[in-house]
Amino acid sequence: MIPKKIYTGLSSDGTNIQIRVRNRGVEIPEDELAKIFEHSYRAKAVQKDYVGTGLGLVVVKRFVELHKGQTYVTSENNITTFVVTLPNK
Repeated sequence: MIPKKIYTGLSSDGTNIQIRVRNRGVEIPEDELAKIFEHSYRAKAVQKDYVGTGLGLVVVKRFVELHKGQTYVTSENNITTFVVTLPNK
C-alpha cells in the first residue's frame, strides 16, 4: 500500500495566520461539505473505508472558534483542502 501524501502550508498577512491541509483522495460532495463539521457526521463516501467517530473536525472547529478563527473546506477534482484562519495576536 502506497502512503497518501498530505500537504500542509502556513502563511500570514500580518493580521491573520492561515493553516492549510490538503490531500488527494475521495472527493466530498458539495452538499456534504458543511455537514462534515457536525458532531458524529461522516461523509458517505468514506463511511465504509475509514474507522472513526466523526469527532475530529468538530473539535477542530470548536477550538478555532474559541480563538476567534474560522474553518472551511473545499473538495474538487479529488483534492480536499481544509483551511484554518486565526487572528495573529
